[in-house]
Amino acid sequence: RNISKPISHKSLNNEYLHVLKLKYISVVLKFMTTKESKKIIISIEFESQTELAILVSDWDKKIWIPKSLITLIRPESYEELEYFENGTIIKIDIPVWVAEKHGLGITD
Repeated sequence: RNISKPISHKSLNNEYLHVLKLKYISVVLKFMTTKESKKIIISIEFESQTELAILVSDWDKKIWIPKSLITLIRPESYEELEYFENGTIIKIDIPVWVAEKHGLGITD
């Protein structure tokens, strides 16, 4: 007897589901492929940092980005970043939705 509840495809939001059917239970594994899970690597001008965010500039505007959304590529740590001067180009990995929201690294 299958005791799992049916899944509405409208609520999936571009997710891929893998269902493992066992004798008495179904296990659903979700692999996110939404825009929220995709990332982009960009080179951008470093301005400043606080404990929770870094201030970057795309030469037109300055943007605060939470550190929780950033993976540093160059430099490799925030401790290294402390020694960088304003205007130094850094390379960061951020979610696509953040880049799109601020127009960073996105060309038409």
